[in-house]
Amino acid sequence: MVEVVPQRIIVTPYDLLIRYLKFVGQSKPIKKEDVGRCITIDVDYVGTLDFNLEPEDQTFLMRQGALATLAFLEDYVKRNNLQPSKSTSTESEPSGNS
Repeated sequence: MVEVVPQRIIVTPYDLLIRYLKFVGQSKPIKKEDVGRCITIDVDYVGTLDFNLEPEDQTFLMRQGALATLAFLEDYVKRNNLQPSKSTSTESEPSGNS
């Protein structure tokens, strides 16, 4: 049987955002096992609805994303006790200088 969602009046963009976030949270709740697979990016002063960003703000967000990704991968490697494979070693690569 299909569940019928009651009609809700959306007046402002904020109402729309809240309804969307509630919908997403209900349809795909975050589970405990998901937390270790998520990357938290500190966006500081940039808001969720800031679409017209200055180039400096865009650079800031890209840098924050890159730093958070590196921190996540370092932690992942430590938690899973991973070691680099021999095929990823740069020691055996030719330098290209003759």
